Amino acid sequence: MSVIDFLASFSFLFIAGFAALILLLMSIRVANQYERSVVFRLGRFNRTAGPGLYLVWPVIEWQDKLDLRTITASVEQQEGITRDNVPIKVDAVVWYRIVDPERAVIEVKAVSNAVVQVSLTTLRAVLGQHTLDEILKAQDTIADVMQKAIDATTEPWGVKVELVQMKSVEIPPSMQRALAQEAEALREKRARLIKAEAPARRSRTAPSGRRGDHAEPRGPRAAPDADDHRGRRRAEHHDAGDDAERVRVDGERNCGDGGEAMRLIEGSSEVV
Repeated sequence: MSVIDFLASFSFLFIAGFAALILLLMSIRVANQYERSVVFRLGRFNRTAGPGLYLVWPVIEWQDKLDLRTITASVEQQEGITRDNVPIKVDAVVWYRIVDPERAVIEVKAVSNAVVQVSLTTLRAVLGQHTLDEILKAQDTIADVMQKAIDATTEPWGVKVELVQMKSVEIPPSMQRALAQEAEALREKRARLIKAEAPARRSRTAPSGRRGDHAEPRGPRAAPDADDHRGRRRAEHHDAGDDAERVRVDGERNCGDGGEAMRLIEGSSEVV
């Protein structure tokens, strides 16, 4: 049997093997570590393949490949009215990732666009629930509220929202001027209060013993004893006796002067 006859007899097997080899090469797929493939066979979900090497049979199977890394989505600027009727413009950023590739493909179409649209509506709704002061001062709290609201909607889609941040807040120019004037008034008021409290603070911090530094310390006064009382009484009686004696001497002197005057008068009358 010649070679030609041999090939002719086994041509069918050769063709079938070559076709199988081509089909195998066409079925080989590779998924990266951060990727997963959702494989459908004849229209029904079959499996989730990857990472690494796997097969997807042509014609009867096809796949949707998803990225499991955290995705950053920018939420376009939204204009809304706060609870205190102030027009405001806010844009935000959302970080999310796919945790269940099967649900992300089966439950929703274009999961990335769906997450962005949910973020838009949630941002507009949250703006109307808070005042301007709360939006400016409590952005982290509002971001947490937005994250929980978006995550509650996207959880059935196999999507986990990791973080939401407000990127910028724009308010009308007239409101900006009013806020600047209010802040300036608060600063002036604080400065006046500090200036008014400065003397009192200095008086409180000054040393308390500055006055009378050279004054002698005052000790407790001793109670007078009985001898001191008796000595004081004797001195008072002695002073009283001296005063009486002095009055008597003065009286006698006055009387003597009066008698002499009377004798002079009587003598002059006898001469006449």
